[in-house]
Amino acid sequence: KIEISELACFLVKAKKATYANKTNKVNSSRKESHDYSYQENNYTYLDSFFGAENFSGQEIVYKDEKPCLVYELLWKGYRGKL
Repeated sequence: KIEISELACFLVKAKKATYANKTNKVNSSRKESHDYSYQENNYTYLDSFFGAENFSGQEIVYKDEKPCLVYELLWKGYRGKL
């Protein structure tokens, strides 16, 4: 069972400990991706994105290292003039 408050606290810590601080960068999992990872207790957070001006990415949280996905966020953006 997943406690929502526990997951929310973990997500805040994970985001602050990865891309937001440019720390915990790991080897690219896919060609030209930028990947970050954070683990605490039985949760694992993975953030993977592509691009700079045009960009897209995915955040995933796993619990107990099982292939059971408990959180996912997909995003896409554009920085600059259209």
